[in-house]
Amino acid sequence: MDPVRGVERSVEDHLTRIDAMLGGVAVPYALVGATALLLRGIALPRTTRDLDLVVSVAGGLEVIRSLFEAGGFRSTTVRHRFTAEDGMEIDVLPIVAGDRAGKVVLPDGEWISSVGLAEAIEFATAISLHAGSVRVAQLPLLAAIKLYVATVRVGEKDLDDALAVLRQYEAVGGRRFDVDYSMGQGLTWETAGAWLAGGDARIVLEPRSRETVVAAAERLADGVRMSDRFAHGPEGRELLAAFRCGLMTAE
Repeated sequence: MDPVRGVERSVEDHLTRIDAMLGGVAVPYALVGATALLLRGIALPRTTRDLDLVVSVAGGLEVIRSLFEAGGFRSTTVRHRFTAEDGMEIDVLPIVAGDRAGKVVLPDGEWISSVGLAEAIEFATAISLHAGSVRVAQLPLLAAIKLYVATVRVGEKDLDDALAVLRQYEAVGGRRFDVDYSMGQGLTWETAGAWLAGGDARIVLEPRSRETVVAAAERLADGVRMSDRFAHGPEGRELLAAFRCGLMTAE
């Protein structure tokens, strides 16, 4: 399957609509997940038919539900999921302002770690679309969140997405030329982007979030998916080691 690059016009329309809806009531938010990676220029090995948003709002999910329903999105049996008219799914994770490395507690009692989510909102920047814009989390934070989620959610897509970021990070530009290759054992041109991603994530992640992501990278590197049984295993271990090294390296 050819790599997926960019998003469809209909997805941009949904994002523009969401930005206007949340911006109209001053709700801080950030787009995360696979669609955010595509908008940040990462080519992915798969398509995606959903949007992932993290929002900071007093009152939690029920306030967001009212906003989305008023904006024409439909609620679903999954309490934090909404759908658009064409079937596009939007997952919304509400966090409390200032909460870092805590929990997002959903109405059904399920909880999702908020590792990196407050930082995603704080450091999000607007990306222009054909008819508006959307606020998107920074790429190193997206990689960090994906790596953590890959340790707690079943399936391969989160790890595959994270590795795509680490392979492609700073592939264009001169930063790889400026890397001190003595900073990490075995650091190479191929893994320098992952090391830079780790260093950039370290700058914006809160200490508790950073520790959690470091542990996630270690766990993934030691897991069966990164073993020599899989063709991508050796490369994946090297990318994860470089990211972890960048994440832990002091200024």
